[in-house]
Amino acid sequence: LYFTRGSLTYTAPVMVSEPSLPNIGMAEIGAMTSAFPVAYGLSKFAGGVLGAKFSARNMLGWGLVATAVINIAFGFSGASVAAMTTLWFINGGLQGLGAPASASILTRWFASSERGTYWGLWNTGANLGGFLTPVAVGYIAKQFGWQWGMWAPGAAALAVGFFALAAARDSPQAVGYPPPEAEA
Repeated sequence: LYFTRGSLTYTAPVMVSEPSLPNIGMAEIGAMTSAFPVAYGLSKFAGGVLGAKFSARNMLGWGLVATAVINIAFGFSGASVAAMTTLWFINGGLQGLGAPASASILTRWFASSERGTYWGLWNTGANLGGFLTPVAVGYIAKQFGWQWGMWAPGAAALAVGFFALAAARDSPQAVGYPPPEAEA
């Protein structure tokens, strides 16, 4: 998720210096990036509510696929500030689905005595994404153009999203294993 969450931030310096985007300056980037946390905050709450009713695997996998599509569409959006801001708002909304879905899967697959270890691994992955995103996306945008700063993270998220749909399951019981803890 971090590749598609931070892609605009690390593509923005290339965008503001791009002659084909004369109407994109720091104020416009600010508007785009400000739309994201509003939608993200609302969607984390909604993601928790939806996660209690729907498949966490589907929320995680299809959420990744959808945010990938949004990043790819952003790269094709031309110089329309309204389109870019709208797409980035939608991306923020989709990003908030990931944490509740991941939390649901982790708590269903691991006993409470093991969860600290697996939560630690999950958080390490998030931090690794936070480290790699500026390096990878910034480099790609600078070397290949701002659109590739959006397309490359989108392509990576598309692959991970489809992998999550193929590999993840909501619970051990869904594949014939016993629950990690005896239910009370």
